[in-house]
Amino acid sequence: MGILLHIITYACLAVFFIAVGVKFYKYQTMPLHLRWELYPVAHEGHKAHYGGSFFEETEWYNKKRTVDRVSEAKHMLPEMIFLSALWHHNKALWFRSFPFHFGMYNMIGFLVLLNVGAVMQIAGMDVGATAGALGAAVHYLTIITGFFGMGLGVIGAMGLLQRRLTDENLKDFTKPSDLFNLVFLGGAFVLLLAAGITNPTFAVFREWVVSVLTLNLAFAPADMLTSAAIALSSLAIAYIPLTHMAHFVVKYFTYHNIRWDDAPNMPGSDFEPRIGEVLNYPVTWAADHINPKGVAMTWAEVATADVTADKEDA
Repeated sequence: MGILLHIITYACLAVFFIAVGVKFYKYQTMPLHLRWELYPVAHEGHKAHYGGSFFEETEWYNKKRTVDRVSEAKHMLPEMIFLSALWHHNKALWFRSFPFHFGMYNMIGFLVLLNVGAVMQIAGMDVGATAGALGAAVHYLTIITGFFGMGLGVIGAMGLLQRRLTDENLKDFTKPSDLFNLVFLGGAFVLLLAAGITNPTFAVFREWVVSVLTLNLAFAPADMLTSAAIALSSLAIAYIPLTHMAHFVVKYFTYHNIRWDDAPNMPGSDFEPRIGEVLNYPVTWAADHINPKGVAMTWAEVATADVTADKEDA
């Protein structure tokens, strides 16, 4: 049982990291996007509050452009952690979605703390209520994040599933895979919570992580409930980046490369060859204002053509 459980865990971790890496590489190497340049742009710093930009300065092209990453973080973190946009636009959905997402975040912290505690134990340090300050902190934080994350995950998954099944406005946007995702992840949360109740300090989970890190394939949890929870959780970790739930990878590109990207196309910049590549793509649109004659054209030809004359000729 121990060997099989280790194989499942190692395989699922490999799938997770490979899938996330492939997605990141895919988005990173995609053709140049169509930038929104929606102001206010957060990285403008003190100009952001009134929608200003470095373009408003005289001879901006002769000045060094600065990007305020702290200001970016101030705008991104409330959305990433608290789903602030959803709160403002759809509070009914927020009360279901936020517990699910925040439960996920706590589970990430739970996994990190399990690994920290495991490394400490491998190094000969104690982790527990009666250990030193660091060992006790890891012990209690593991318990807090574990139960908090699992409980919120169950509540969020059930709430989102109920909303998907009963809200007519979401009917056209709900596929069988969406329902499966919520049932699958909700089931993983329920199983983890049940295993946590029987092992409230999560010490057996930490021992499992120790065995994974030290390649101790003979170790297996004593109870089947914990083993089942570990197996299902490992499968969930591998499954998430294979679905649209891996939008955590996309958010970085959405904010930095689409929503806020206002970097100028200066002579000799990295943009020049990329723009040249995109301009040579064929246009397949047939609308009169784009391609009145319906002939094969590139975007460069569309951008430089006299559309009025073409319409008269047509």
